[in-house]
Amino acid sequence: MLDAFKSNDRPLRVQRVRYYRVPRYPAHTDPDPTLAPEAVPYPWKGSVMAAVLALSEAGCSKSETEASSADAPSSKKPLPALEAKVQKQIDEIVDAALREQPEGKTNPFAQKLGLSGLPYVSSPYGTGAPTPLSAEIARALIARIFKAEGLVSAPTTFAEKDFTGSVDGFDKEKRIGFVIGDWDSLDETAFGSWMSQELLRFASGDSPQVPPDEEAQLRDYMDRSAKWLFERTQLSEDQKAELTAATKLESVQEKAKAYVALLQKVEDAKISMAEIELAEKQADAHRRYLAIISIYDQRFQITEYDPEARDRFEALNLEAEKIKFESADEKAQWYRRQHDMLWTEMSRQRLMELARSVREYIAWARRSGIQ
Repeated sequence: MLDAFKSNDRPLRVQRVRYYRVPRYPAHTDPDPTLAPEAVPYPWKGSVMAAVLALSEAGCSKSETEASSADAPSSKKPLPALEAKVQKQIDEIVDAALREQPEGKTNPFAQKLGLSGLPYVSSPYGTGAPTPLSAEIARALIARIFKAEGLVSAPTTFAEKDFTGSVDGFDKEKRIGFVIGDWDSLDETAFGSWMSQELLRFASGDSPQVPPDEEAQLRDYMDRSAKWLFERTQLSEDQKAELTAATKLESVQEKAKAYVALLQKVEDAKISMAEIELAEKQADAHRRYLAIISIYDQRFQITEYDPEARDRFEALNLEAEKIKFESADEKAQWYRRQHDMLWTEMSRQRLMELARSVREYIAWARRSGIQ
């Protein structure tokens, strides 16, 4: 094998191409693998759970059947409606869950259970990361359960001393609701981003001096990071103006400071980890029950490393050894079909577990005090 690394009997030469005073990889000057040769999302960015349920590229939204009784409008951008076939699958899953009788003994979303995956911090690397729960599908599924249980699930925004943020669905009369914990609803203490940490580093001046010939690349890197952080947030007109002004700044540190200042304003309107824990402790005293459902809850995400997936993939490999394929392309297509069938089945199982947990939560809240 070593011969493959030699040319004309000359030994392999290893040469360092970059010196790091502080190990940081990838660097802002490295090519972005998600943009070359064309834009490709990280493996975790497009939810497999959504794809296998035939979700359109546009995504989906909160249930359109629920009339809003919000105290204030939600800060999240409105999303297009669900495809009919996706809604049909959701209805089938919910109908199956409704045939079961929940016990309602405990809060299945309690942080003390250690299953929520919070606080969560993203990684710049997507390979091998679990496929999270689709926030859009989860909202539609839970709204469907709330309706079946005789509850309203209206988007609501709270601005209280101990709790500030947007709630995906809330019944104002019964005082029960839910939040899908993701980038849109939780702040950096509960759902952190490595991109925002990079901006903070540059803003604080902790980064090494940037060579003049790399400043243009760094500015572009920071602008793309900021765009990713803010593109899903419904900014006010003043905040949009701040964002536009930040993109025009030439100084790397001043640009980072401007982005961080805007990020702080946006984060202040989101739910913090401390608020999640406090709302859970005060649920009985305030007679307000809010289920914080993280998209990285271990029960609802899919990973190729969990025992079930690993065993099923191993079985597929053994089955493939017994088949005489006409070509490599035929074998690849067979694997793709089997893979899609497996992930579809696992996605339905995870959504069924979510539906059961939501019904368990409602039953627990009713035993605890809601009407």
